[in-house]
Amino acid sequence: MAGTISFQNSATGSKGTGGTTFTIGLSSTAGDVVVVAIAYPSNTISVSSVQDANSPPSTYNLISRINNGGITTEVWSSASSPTLLPTGGTITVTVSASGIVCVGVAVSYRGVGVQPGLGTSNIVSSGSSLQSSFTLFVSGGWRVAAFGVASPVVFTATSGSIRAQAIDGTSVVSVCLVDSSGVFPPGSSILSVTIPSPLAYSGVSFEMDPFLDAPSVNYSRSNYGSGRPAVFSNSV
Repeated sequence: MAGTISFQNSATGSKGTGGTTFTIGLSSTAGDVVVVAIAYPSNTISVSSVQDANSPPSTYNLISRINNGGITTEVWSSASSPTLLPTGGTITVTVSASGIVCVGVAVSYRGVGVQPGLGTSNIVSSGSSLQSSFTLFVSGGWRVAAFGVASPVVFTATSGSIRAQAIDGTSVVSVCLVDSSGVFPPGSSILSVTIPSPLAYSGVSFEMDPFLDAPSVNYSRSNYGSGRPAVFSNSV
């Protein structure tokens, strides 16, 4: 029997032009998957690593990176090792060079069984309605999308739930993360948010699927069908 995905909590962080790192404070529970979305107004740098305060740190994988002119959006996930971030836990984002402002959001989910990244798509467009069309592969799966724009904006959800949004401290770049909240059945649907005026934007969209069985704290990795990512299945 498949489990159920649920949103847990979120946090934000940013950096100015100095240095190459910034932190996002987030606490989570063993077994939660943490998704981190980062945006920056450049195509000359990239995120080098995402690391948390666990000992040893959880492994964060890049789901995708996409640039659209002056705005790049990246999404990383802790899916390769179930995450336990204690109260006051810190996620550190490192970029490849200084001189560029960055902003990020981190969102934790419970009940995710398949590594996020199934059906990943990159979005490059412009306008005041930022959209990601998708087809869910698995009943009970959630679609997630992150959008970045090179301007200080407030995002408003028109389809889906915004779990986190942030503007960097110098009001240069904004990012948001929106998900389907499990309300969409398998088939074609749209996640969308609006901004006050038309802008170029970039985005990354992907699917998260639930556990095949009810989750526990002990996990093992196995294949999840031909051509699909690995799944964490509970062991007893």
